[in-house]
Amino acid sequence: MTIYEQIGETNIQKVVGMFYSRVLLDKDLFPYFSDANIIDLKEHQVQFLSFCTGGPEYRGRSLESAHSGLEIKEEHFMKVGQHLVVALKAYKVSEDIIAEIMKIVISVKDQVVNR
Repeated sequence: MTIYEQIGETNIQKVVGMFYSRVLLDKDLFPYFSDANIIDLKEHQVQFLSFCTGGPEYRGRSLESAHSGLEIKEEHFMKVGQHLVVALKAYKVSEDIIAEIMKIVISVKDQVVNR
């Protein structure tokens, strides 16, 4: 059974909703999102997180393209990861699954940071 099947799309949607609620309240991270269409971002994040956990194919832009020009600092990337962990825990995702998801997140850091 994939992580996607264990968590379920509904819970992934809820996690992403909580994740963005937290990120948008973070004074260090909000500037990256101030001009963004949050509805679209949430939709893409659900698709991406679903794909990364074994769900349907992701059809969005590449991570490099999506983050191009944002000049995201490593410390901010890590804060985003921390908000994701809190959201996953809030929806009772197991520590083992959170660790697997965070391995995926860390594996794409170079595609996001300083682009």
